[in-house]
Amino acid sequence: MSPNDQCLLLVSQVNEHAKHVPPHTTFLQPRVWRPRQADSRELREGETEEEEDRKFGKDVLRKVTPPSEDQEFRYFVPEGETLESLESAALKEPQNADLWIGLAHKYLKTGAGDENSRLDQALNVLSRGLEANQCSEALWLQYLELYSRRSGREETQEMCQQAVEFAPSYRIWWKYLSIQDTVEAKDNVCCQIIDFLRSPEYSREKERHSGETDSHSHSILETLLYRTQLAVVSGRRSKALQILQDALKQTKDTPCPLTSDLTPADRVVCWLCFINLQEFHTLPTHLWDPADSNPGRLVCKEPFLMDWNSERGVTTPRDSLLSHFQDALRACSSKTLAAQENTQVCLPLYRNLVLMERVSNKVGSARGVCKRLLKACPGSVSAVTALLLF
Repeated sequence: MSPNDQCLLLVSQVNEHAKHVPPHTTFLQPRVWRPRQADSRELREGETEEEEDRKFGKDVLRKVTPPSEDQEFRYFVPEGETLESLESAALKEPQNADLWIGLAHKYLKTGAGDENSRLDQALNVLSRGLEANQCSEALWLQYLELYSRRSGREETQEMCQQAVEFAPSYRIWWKYLSIQDTVEAKDNVCCQIIDFLRSPEYSREKERHSGETDSHSHSILETLLYRTQLAVVSGRRSKALQILQDALKQTKDTPCPLTSDLTPADRVVCWLCFINLQEFHTLPTHLWDPADSNPGRLVCKEPFLMDWNSERGVTTPRDSLLSHFQDALRACSSKTLAAQENTQVCLPLYRNLVLMERVSNKVGSARGVCKRLLKACPGSVSAVTALLLF
């Protein structure tokens, strides 16, 4: 029996033991062990390092790898500083969160006693810092990170609840989301995050920091797609579709849908995800870290071409898909933008629409889309080229 056959047999036995029925074979419980990274392999003959990296998604991972603890330590604690000097500086400027964080990391690295004692000392320092800076996002994030090493899940969840009350921020809310252990709890926190992102309090904070529209849009899109993917991997595709439809569609009850807070480019990605889920029953895998099969932070939100295939055709009624594309083009076009700019933003939708018409054997309709596009934007060379090279 070949290694591939052995792997398939093993997977089959695991699914049988877990009573999983395909295609819903995802384990929602966290692992009790951590997988080890395989040793680096030699490149195959004729294969460049760049091709190898792209194949295994390493270029994506490099972009999203968070800084190590040592890097944070070097940032917060200048070389040559002693515990006494840092303690004195923090007491002189109690409102300076960075000084408290630096002192905590110094205790964590060079404090007295064993590792647990140093951890307690660092937590004590951060606790003192929070007394003077209850609304400091940086202090709360550091405190929660160290607190989670010592305490159980329930205690950490309670502490996260305090954090989002005193210093509500997207990063702290995401920390709270990451420690939830059930699908229902994660879904509930996602709804709370979206409510927070649309709250007047957050809007006022965003106004004080001009230029954060893209960041706000990204946060909403990331949370929305996380919640949708959560429903997909738990075998609830109908709910996943409903989540996206409620966010995208304008109705009498929701004259301003959730996606009205997105930038046009993010709105295009959201519509593409909805149509992809409708037709192919999944969300694009390139959105998330390829090394983690669970929902997580977005690592790539570039517009994409769906897997249209002439042999497969389309399974969703063509009229329904056309309606979705028309709604998407209307929703993603802005009256404040020129026709050529709207065309550039909506180009991924047009390209997928043309491909859909082609695999549906509606070549005349596909040509009609191209002609209307060229008529609306005759000077857009990039649009013409992109449509001709699909």
